Amino acid sequence: MKLRDYYFGKPVTLRSPLRPDEIAERIKDETRVNWWMMPFRTGPVGGVRWGRLRLRYFNSPFQYNAKPLLIGRMERAMTGTVMRLNYRGDTWSRIFFLLWYLFMAVIAMFFLAAGFDPPLHGAEKLFPLAVLALLAITPIIMHAIGTSRSDEDLAALIEFLERVTEAKRSPGD
Repeated sequence: MKLRDYYFGKPVTLRSPLRPDEIAERIKDETRVNWWMMPFRTGPVGGVRWGRLRLRYFNSPFQYNAKPLLIGRMERAMTGTVMRLNYRGDTWSRIFFLLWYLFMAVIAMFFLAAGFDPPLHGAEKLFPLAVLALLAITPIIMHAIGTSRSDEDLAALIEFLERVTEAKRSPGD
């Protein structure tokens, strides 16, 4: 998943002939699982709360915690329900990445402004830069690996919603 899509999302619009409360009940029934079976389950997890749908595709108990979610509102329409959804990272993960790189920028600015006392010479200068580079690139690599199957997860979530809620994708989506 591209970083831009992770922050701003991929819009998905589904139309269902069912009422929002029926959709919420069907999703609740399909995603219900006993807590002791959760580590062995794969598939959509989440539900509907206060008219907002929130689904994630669960692969493994060791999966990347910042995987994207399918989030959005369910609006009552004349012919049923319109689900205006967005497949993006959850709010806390997006805030964490922003704060992490802000922190890294502050540290880098501190090193540039204050320097080192006593001054470093030769290869000694490389160590602080290598540590900063490692701390900057590790989250990007983890994110790239952790979200590498996100397009497949999105397709599975859409298929799940189409099956459970009898929904169809809107033309142009």
